Amino acid sequence: MYQDIINTLLSDDYYKIKKNINELINNQDFIKKITNIHNPIVFDRFIKMCEYKVDTSILYDERNKFIRENISKLNNTNIYEFFDINNLDKEHKEIIANRYLTEYIINYYFGDNYYNFMTNFYQMLTYLKRTKKDLVSKEHIKLYKEFVDLNHMSLTDKIGFFNLLLDDINIMVMFYDDMNTVREDSHKELVLKSLKLNHSNKIYNKDISEKLKIDVYNLDGEPFFGFVRCLAIPRGNLFNYYREVNAEDGRLGYSFSYIGDKNIGTIDYDGKGVTLFYDNIDYKNIMYVHHGDLHSKKMNTQNDYLSIKENEMVTPESLIAHTKNYNEIYIKTEGKENRPKALICYDVIDDKDIAFAKKYHVDLLVINRSKYKRYEEYEDDYDDYTYNI
Repeated sequence: MYQDIINTLLSDDYYKIKKNINELINNQDFIKKITNIHNPIVFDRFIKMCEYKVDTSILYDERNKFIRENISKLNNTNIYEFFDINNLDKEHKEIIANRYLTEYIINYYFGDNYYNFMTNFYQMLTYLKRTKKDLVSKEHIKLYKEFVDLNHMSLTDKIGFFNLLLDDINIMVMFYDDMNTVREDSHKELVLKSLKLNHSNKIYNKDISEKLKIDVYNLDGEPFFGFVRCLAIPRGNLFNYYREVNAEDGRLGYSFSYIGDKNIGTIDYDGKGVTLFYDNIDYKNIMYVHHGDLHSKKMNTQNDYLSIKENEMVTPESLIAHTKNYNEIYIKTEGKENRPKALICYDVIDDKDIAFAKKYHVDLLVINRSKYKRYEEYEDDYDDYTYNI
């Protein structure tokens, strides 16, 4: 039975295991087998399904004991047998053995796979380059780059590198502390540069505001950034969506988008929805940022899996520039959603907009679409960090 599960984890259909994950987590015989398996891909796929369901640090501790006991015994001859790849031709054996050994080392020091480590490191590095901020020491960056170069080392050098660092410092804690510092700064920047609506702002339209008895703001080509949330309104009835506006359904968080003068694109509900503007986001509540659709779902607890997309570290400029249709930012509500500041009106204010604003006590933010671009190509060195074997 166990071998059938492992075979599935090795296949393209490995997510079929997910429906049995709770049962497998509680199966101590299987847990022991999976933490002592030679193929690092099998362990990685299993552990990703366990995230938010159990304390995976326990699994990593057992895994690291296994790695530490075995890696020093490996050499250029027995490594193929160790990874059960003797049936491959010589060229492919060397490629796979090098890949597996890299995964072993990254797993040991970072509690993750090589792809995720590379993605996180290069996003961190790119953010530091864009902002020119000294958030991470040069010594730390230099050390992380050594792990990036693992794939270019010989098998013997990799084993030596592993043992050289073994009892040095807690690299995983150091790396994720640095990463969280950079990510938090990224979230601060998104909030800091977002548009604030108040009467002292030059876009405040005093005459129309006094006439409608609603605060009205006009964006007529001015540069800006801002958080928005789009709601699909059932059957076009705005007044049936009070619960959605005030978030009384106990969700962990909600999906927002980030727009700006270089891209005002949001999800499109064919005119049957509303787009709400927020200027009171707490950066500490931002959980996830991606330049495209996260394909997230309703999350009531942290156990609900959010997305397989990268959680990006971005500047406001780079997020907007890389957004081709709309981006998604998942923001924690802590039991109550931030109240929207304004209803966005495109080009003109109609009677439904006025009625909505008065009913829900929000302002009106009018965006003149002819003065803004939907999408602008960003000239930068942004990359897809997928690595090829």
